Amino acid sequence: QQQQQQQQQQQQQSTQKAGMALSDLARLHLVGVLLAAKNQLPLLDDIISKSSVIALLEFIKSFLRLPSNDTSLMEAQRNSTWENFQNAEKQQQDSSLERVVVREQNIKKEPARAIARRLKQQQQKEQAMAAAAAGESNDIAMGGGEKSAKKGKISAIRTDFVQEWQGHLEKWRQAHVTLELALEMTANLTSRLVPLGNPEEDEMMQIEEGPLDADIRQVFSNILPLQQLLNQFTLELGSQWPPIIKQHLSDLQAKVAACLAHVIAMTGVLSAVEEDHWFGLWRDLVRAFDKQPAVTGTMVLSLQSHADLIPKVVEPADVDRFLAFLLLERTAPSRTTSAVRDDVKRDVVALIGIILCHQKHTREVNLKVCQALLEVSSPTNMNEVPLSVMAECLNVLMDLYSDDELHKDVFEEMKVLSHFQQTLPLFKQKVSRAMDSEIDLEHIREIASNCGDFILYKKGH
Repeated sequence: QQQQQQQQQQQQQSTQKAGMALSDLARLHLVGVLLAAKNQLPLLDDIISKSSVIALLEFIKSFLRLPSNDTSLMEAQRNSTWENFQNAEKQQQDSSLERVVVREQNIKKEPARAIARRLKQQQQKEQAMAAAAAGESNDIAMGGGEKSAKKGKISAIRTDFVQEWQGHLEKWRQAHVTLELALEMTANLTSRLVPLGNPEEDEMMQIEEGPLDADIRQVFSNILPLQQLLNQFTLELGSQWPPIIKQHLSDLQAKVAACLAHVIAMTGVLSAVEEDHWFGLWRDLVRAFDKQPAVTGTMVLSLQSHADLIPKVVEPADVDRFLAFLLLERTAPSRTTSAVRDDVKRDVVALIGIILCHQKHTREVNLKVCQALLEVSSPTNMNEVPLSVMAECLNVLMDLYSDDELHKDVFEEMKVLSHFQQTLPLFKQKVSRAMDSEIDLEHIREIASNCGDFILYKKGH
């Protein structure tokens, strides 16, 4: 019996050590498995108590932070990362230059040193021209910079900066992997708490309460951790980072925005203190929009959820910002994927409509918005503009001019009715060719039907 007890104690100790040895990433995955099991299997209620669920959710929430909040340390990391990246880029350029030397030597039988010197001078000349164009020093063209003590000799010890950069990049990814997983888990857990439908048009439908919903609402109702992350990523995206890391930061910012959207949608009626906080959140979202336009989905949901606060928080410059983005995207699309660009443009149009429909505005503002929406939804652009964006433009135009007493002069001056009459047949053709899997066709068909009713109504007035 003593031997059995000793063996059991040893097993318990080894199990505890194994648990301590688990990485944060592994523990997050295990938490996800436990929560999924609890959600699907009511029989586990006796095993996984409410307090245990709260503890598991709090564990996820604890990773909603950057690896470090020390600003000086983060600045040092940025500088180190940028220097490492530049060294790797320079080494790759030199390697390419060496390959060119070898190839030209094989072709022309010219001495390698002469080829290298000629190519190096050509490279220095290009660098000097680029530096002069940027208003920088042209020391390179003047022969400045580091020179080898003995010309023609290469140091035997050569640092592999490319390999160092790959290691540095992998280390950076590993430092952020738990944050990325925690954001994905938070987005999944809170997504089912978002009411279905448009709070402005439809009666909101709440999904049937699940076994974890109350606990999720309790743990994630505070938006401060996510708001802090949003601001930190906005700051980082405004700093100098290698392109691959900047893209990763942008992706993480989009995940933060998705989590924020869910939390905002489930908050309900705000107290006076929470209203003040919400004003600050809106300004933070506007600043984030300049660095990561994918936050527009969060902005739309926040305005829809608290439309009564729009006149207090939205500034005239916000509408100008959204209009400028919408028109710029037509001429110079951003480098994000087409699906993301389409969603962002659709959301920007929706934002403009929500703001103008809930905020008194001048004739000048109305005219400016009308011109932009007519331009984007013009029949001549039917093949270029995404169907979802075209539909949202028409939808907002109907919202703006459905009331005959509001901006009737702009409606007539800009010939909005004629625009609908010319656009609707082509729009319907485009809808009939669209695939259900690509977009929400049911909503777009409803907009097309409303356009027909809008034309009949305006013709009668």
